[in-house]
Amino acid sequence: MRGHHAGGAGRRSPALAGRLIRRAARAAWARVAPDTDIASLREAFAHQVAVGYLEPARDRYLMNSGDYAEMRVDGTHFGGPPGAPLRRRPQSRAGAGAEEPLDLLRLLRAATGARFTGEETLHGTACRLAAVTAGSAELAVWADDEHIRRIQRVYFAGSTTKSLTLDLWDFGVPVGELDWSRLPSFAGLPE
Repeated sequence: MRGHHAGGAGRRSPALAGRLIRRAARAAWARVAPDTDIASLREAFAHQVAVGYLEPARDRYLMNSGDYAEMRVDGTHFGGPPGAPLRRRPQSRAGAGAEEPLDLLRLLRAATGARFTGEETLHGTACRLAAVTAGSAELAVWADDEHIRRIQRVYFAGSTTKSLTLDLWDFGVPVGELDWSRLPSFAGLPE
């Protein structure tokens, strides 16, 4: 159905307003980040990969995705450029267990059921794969004879399907010497 709005003088059509807003946004982006392609930034944001250290017993982690780093320490989340002083980042509104790596581990504490679904090799390690129910969350969990090696959750955020995967390797690495006063800037990021 098509309609016409006979508003007061000087009113613009929604299509024209939308085009003007998009042009203004592109012009602002070109001034703020002239060497950054929006399409590649969108792709990088949609498929983020980070490396870091988790210390669940102390409820803290350090993660670095190359251009962005984040950490949780003393119950507070921080985020920004790698190596930057700590600044609070806005809390995620996606819901518990949706964005935080430690939340994936916490979800396992609420597990009410698990079903063996097969075997798979991850990073050269033979693992058993299980479908795990934890409250309303569905998880896929890979484990070897000693450790959980991967946890994956697929969930809905509005009209979008998201996937969060946490790979766990190199257990027992000492983290006491890491700098917990700045966002991490360590190397070794996946290609």
